[in-house]
Order: sequence, then structure tokens, then C-alpha cells
Amino acid sequence: MKFTKLISIMLCVVLICYLPLRAETLSQKDNSNILRNYALYNSYNSIDYIIKKFENHDLVIIGEHHYFKHIPILIQKIIPYLYANGVYNLGIEFGSADYQSKIDKLITSDHFNSDLARSIIFNAAPNFPYREYVDIYRAAWNLNRKLNKEEPKFRIVALPYSPNFRARQEKMTPNAWEKVWFKGNPEEFIANTILHEFILKNKKALIYGGANHLVTRYKTPVWTKEKGFIRFEKRAGNIIFDKVKEKVIFISMHLPWFSRYDNHPIYPAGGIIDTVFKSLTLKDRGFDILGTPFGKIIDTENDRSLGYKNFSLEDFCDGYIYQLPFSEFVPVSLDYGFVSKSNIKNAIENWPNPESRKKITSVKKYYEIMKVNLSEMIGNLK
Repeated sequence: MKFTKLISIMLCVVLICYLPLRAETLSQKDNSNILRNYALYNSYNSIDYIIKKFENHDLVIIGEHHYFKHIPILIQKIIPYLYANGVYNLGIEFGSADYQSKIDKLITSDHFNSDLARSIIFNAAPNFPYREYVDIYRAAWNLNRKLNKEEPKFRIVALPYSPNFRARQEKMTPNAWEKVWFKGNPEEFIANTILHEFILKNKKALIYGGANHLVTRYKTPVWTKEKGFIRFEKRAGNIIFDKVKEKVIFISMHLPWFSRYDNHPIYPAGGIIDTVFKSLTLKDRGFDILGTPFGKIIDTENDRSLGYKNFSLEDFCDGYIYQLPFSEFVPVSLDYGFVSKSNIKNAIENWPNPESRKKITSVKKYYEIMKVNLSEMIGNLK
């Protein structure tokens, strides 16, 4: 992995922004100690950190980079803690609002139907055959089956709709894109689902999905290598933030960022987070970013910084969860019951990438491609 090494410079920037009166007299060791001390005394167990955020927020958003096993496992584990603290709803990207009634039935039935759980994800994304995401539904079912009849059931709400990827072509036109996203802008749809399922009903909820969809204060740049920054675009989280402001908080999982120069994965915030937590041998920690020493870290090497002047970590997120160093990341597990002879034709026809679609000729080939994709993703982090 081609990681940038700007740690000492960025530590200085943190100090200058956070303690300007002492910047000239403190050494590099002092700079490092500011972040180390903050991490040591102001970070919490990940689950405790998330739960604590519901004290002052109705919506707590967890943004991830897909395909890393420990993240959906964290979501599985937190479900009973959410319930115990009066949060009965989980909104997720990994399913389809078109099948919400089936989701409700799945997680409140006497027996867990694995095939139904798989189909709920399959009908939204046939290229997502990963066991840990399916098992989020199982974790909700496992909680609900232990509740008394009088107690409210825990609910999972699928946020997006199922796109029509059959209409996806190698050369796309505006008309073709309208056929793919036939229910309208997908970001607006996710936001409207959150609005109608949770906000308008005064219900607290944990929201979980890809960070790119769920950022709140951060504006996502549209850019090309040739033209550079073009404009900002609104994502689902931005729409929600505009409506509820301080009632929502965006927490980023520890995830790779990408270079603005060659799109290679790089350490977020120039590697400072990894350096600090490795030095303290701390894992599975949640901590605030906005208004803290970590929030002042400036990183202009990543593609998230395009369109920003002196882009800092607090421009991107309000909080952060560091579970593992990248060297310990492992991919999600392939679920070999996800695709079979009975649905492989449907999987091929609805494959999001028309170029890759041609390579899938059988169930065996499907899983071979999925396995290679996961292996390459993890390989890029090493």
C-alpha cells in the first residue's frame, strides 16, 4: 500500500491549530504527546462510544468502507446494546426498501430463514454475497426471539431501493441512467427513507452504510484527473443534516482513504491515527473528532480534500472508531448459499458493471471473481 509519510508535519499542524500560544516552544515529542494523551484519556470502547452518542443525538450514523469483516460484526454485536438503551431501530444500506415487509417478517419469525435474508440483499445488490452482512439480520432476529410479546420488537429498515441494473450499458446516456435509477435520485431516496421511518416518527436509530453516502457536514467533491475539482454534490447524509442539524452525528470507521494523485489507498490523516494508537497498543476505541486535537489534523494528499482549503479530519467526520490497524484487516466471508443455479441468470442480468458481467458464466466463476476481488482489496492494504 502506497502510504504517505507526513506524520511529523501534520502533528505540528495539529498543535498550531489547537494550542497556538505554545506552538513555538513545544518539541515534536510534545506534539505527539498531545494526541497520545487525548487518545488515552478521551477514547472509549467502540460500543460504549456509539451508545453514549444517543444521549444528545437522535440519529447516529456509522460510515464504513465495505468488505472488512470486523465492521459488520461490530454492528451485529451492538444490536442488543441499542435495544437495552431504548434504541429500537437500525437503518442499513444492505437491503432494499422494496422488500421491507419481508424484512419485518424475517426478523420477527419463529425461525430464521437464511435464504430469505440472502434474497433481501441479493435483490438490492447481486454482487454482495457476504455472510457478515446477512448475519446482521440474524442478530436482530436473535434479539427479537428472546423478547416478551409485550416488548417492542427491534427493527431493521433497508434504506435504498433496488436499482434496475439490467439497463446499465457500457456506454451510458442520461436516458439509460434514468432507467437504472427509475425511482429517482438514490441519495434522495435514502434520505427520505430515514426521514419518514425515523425523524418524522420521533424514533432514534443507528444508521449504517457506506461513508460516501452518509457523510453529513462534509461535501463530496466531483472531480477528474484532467480537470481537478469540478463541484460538490449532495449525499444522503447531507440532506439529513440540513433537516435535523445537531440531532445527527456522523462517525467514521477507520478506513483507507485514496490519493488525489493516483487513487491508491493511503492512511487517513497521513497515518497519525495509526501511529498514535499503535504506540499506545489501543484497539476497538471510539473518540470525538470535531473540536479535538485529532480534528485539527490537516491532510491535503487525499481525494476527499479536493475543493477544500487546508482540509482537516473534522471537515469529514464528527467522531471516529479505530478497531484495528490496517495490517490486521481481513475481508468478509463469502456466503456460498447466496448464488446458485436457480438465481445465477438473475445475478448476471442485474450485475452493476456491464464489462464485468461478461466474465460471469457460471456459479463457480461468480465465486472465483468475488474471491479474487476480496484478495486484491486486502492486498492493496498491505
